[in-house]
Amino acid sequence: MSRASRFLDALRETLKDNAPMMRSTSVDDALLVRAVSKAEQAAESALGASQAAGAASAQQRGTLDAAVDAVRQLFTRAREARSSLALSRESLEQIRLVALNAGLEGARLGDPTGKPLVLVADDVRNHVTRVLAALDAHTGVLDQMDRERDKLREQVEGAQARSADLARELLQVQAAQRDVSSAMSDVSSRVKQVTETDPETAALLADASDHARALLGALTKLAEGPRRSPVLRALSPSLGPLAKLLREQYRGDPDGAP
Repeated sequence: MSRASRFLDALRETLKDNAPMMRSTSVDDALLVRAVSKAEQAAESALGASQAAGAASAQQRGTLDAAVDAVRQLFTRAREARSSLALSRESLEQIRLVALNAGLEGARLGDPTGKPLVLVADDVRNHVTRVLAALDAHTGVLDQMDRERDKLREQVEGAQARSADLARELLQVQAAQRDVSSAMSDVSSRVKQVTETDPETAALLADASDHARALLGALTKLAEGPRRSPVLRALSPSLGPLAKLLREQYRGDPDGAP
C-alpha cells in the first residue's frame, strides 16, 4: 500500500472512529439549538411579513373608503343635476305654453296686427322644442351614468367588504403568529437553559458536524476508488492540516480519541 493510500485511510479512520462523537449529546444539543433558532427567526420573519401585509391592507382600505365616498358624491351630484334638469324642463314647458297662448292671441287678432306675434310665438316654441329634446338626451345620458355608477358602487362596496374580511383574517393571523413567536422564544430560552449551549457555539458546532459527516462520506467513497494516490495528492493541502488539527485536539482532550 502506498504512503498516499495509508494517509487517506488513516484520515478516514480518524474521522470514522470519532463519528460517535458527532452523535453525542453536545452535538445533538447544538443541532437542536440551531434548529430552534432557525424556527424562532422564521416565526419572527412571518410575523413581520404579516404586519407588512396588514399595513398594506389598511392602506388599501383607506383607498377603498375614499372611492366609496367619491361614488356617493357622484350620486349626490347626479340627483342635483336631475333636479336642475327637472326645473329647466318645467320652465321650458311654461315658456312653450306662454308662446302657444301668444300665438293663439296673434291668430285671434288676425293680419296684420297679430302676424308678428304669431311668428315670434312659433319661433319660441321651436327653440323650446329643440331645448327639450336636448334635455331628453341629457336625461338619457344621466340614466346610463346611473347604471354605470350602480355597477361601480357594487364593485367598490364588494371590494370594501372583501378588504374588511381580509383585514380581520390578517389580524387573526398576526395574533396567531405573535403567539407562535412568543412560544418559540420561550422554547428557545428553555432549550438554551437545558442544553447550556451558547447559540453561536451551537451554530458552529452544528455546522462542523454537518461538514464532518459530509467529509466522512466523501472520504469513504474516495477510499473505495481504484486511484486514491492522485486524489490524495490533490487534497493533501487541505487534508494534511485537518488531520494534524484532529490529532492535536484528540490528544489534548482527556475524553477524546487516543
